[in-house]
Amino acid sequence: MKIKTSLPVLWLPLVAYWTFLLVLQTKVEITKIDQIIPLILYLIVSFLLLLQFQLLLLNKREGFIVKFGTTYTLGSFLLISSFSILAYFTSTEWNSTYTCLSLITALVLNVVIAEVFSFVNYQISRRKTAWENTNKILEDRQLEQSQLNSHERNLYLHYRNQWQIFIEDASIDYINIPELNEEVKRITKILEYSTFFRSKSSLDLLDKIRKCDDNNHLLVLLRRVK
Repeated sequence: MKIKTSLPVLWLPLVAYWTFLLVLQTKVEITKIDQIIPLILYLIVSFLLLLQFQLLLLNKREGFIVKFGTTYTLGSFLLISSFSILAYFTSTEWNSTYTCLSLITALVLNVVIAEVFSFVNYQISRRKTAWENTNKILEDRQLEQSQLNSHERNLYLHYRNQWQIFIEDASIDYINIPELNEEVKRITKILEYSTFFRSKSSLDLLDKIRKCDDNNHLLVLLRRVK
């Protein structure tokens, strides 16, 4: 059964109880106006408590803590109020003053406790939101760092690939030039491990090497590779 269609069922017991109390009231000889105040006050308090319970059920934004705690509180105070007004009609020791005080106290305490639950739920929701936002920021940073690392790796592979092409050509071109050939062999050994080849400056140096026609100058450039 849906909540909206089941709400009238919640009101039927209370309306029946109101009718029962009205019957009891008619049997009481009223000599003072304050004799009907407890019943009027109970009708108001019980109506407000059950109305609050109805609104709570229909409110989808409230968390579990608020709904569970407030439902338990509403039920408890509604029972206390109902027993209090019944005692007023059935017990000679329970007068209108006690009844009115218990009804007002129940209503006030219910409001206070409901506010406490709402405040606790707000704090929990705020911390949960802050935690989710922090996780989102961390995830974004990880994704950004992952993309950056991927981009840097692609650049590094590109730089190293260009050097690998140069080495293959240079090992043939400089085979008869011992000094240049030795430098090419040295670069071949460090190509996989040196961080020099991960920087753009390595590609700039390679561009200068390819354009250099003077062997002495070329040797100086090759020796810059570390």
